[in-house]
Amino acid sequence: MAPNTWLTLDTVLDPFKHADGRPYTSKDCVNIERQLGFTYGHGSLEPSKVTHEAAAAKIRSTRALHISGVNRAAIRGSFLISAFAVIDGKPQHLGTEAVLSRWSVQGCANCQTHLDATAVIPLPEDIAAALSPTPPSTKAILATMPSGQVHVGVVVHGRDGVLFSNLPAGVDAKSTGKLAAASISKNAPVNRIKARLEIR
Repeated sequence: MAPNTWLTLDTVLDPFKHADGRPYTSKDCVNIERQLGFTYGHGSLEPSKVTHEAAAAKIRSTRALHISGVNRAAIRGSFLISAFAVIDGKPQHLGTEAVLSRWSVQGCANCQTHLDATAVIPLPEDIAAALSPTPPSTKAILATMPSGQVHVGVVVHGRDGVLFSNLPAGVDAKSTGKLAAASISKNAPVNRIKARLEIR
């Protein structure tokens, strides 16, 4: 295809070809059942039933933990931002946001304009009720619930291990992300990056 050519429904979709060798165009794919012999299976197009996630969303508040200030330039490759509530010394996973990133953002002009990684993690109703809105801080957010003291904090996991954690000392919070054990450094410098937390 020549540069600056307009795409239309008649544009050839190389390398896809009909049995007789003619190239496919978008017009050949308008009705997938009649033209391609493909149909969706049972459950694909029916109205969805209330899922476990939708039911769980009903017990979530509108209050959320906003995480910002995670500088991608200091992290090699993709990483995970995980939030935890530590109640009576036991971590409760609140959510994880995956951040896809290059191994080295220094050589990417577009990356340089978007270095700040952020995450918004909804809070369960019981934890949200114990927390008031807070200004941004790198420290864990503390509150008291009927079940005890709660620390809401963040752990940033990358290929170099835990890069940031503001959870109480001695609390080992595992991320839900799967990182190859061989690729994780055992001597990663914790808190070599910063993350700001705030409740809104």
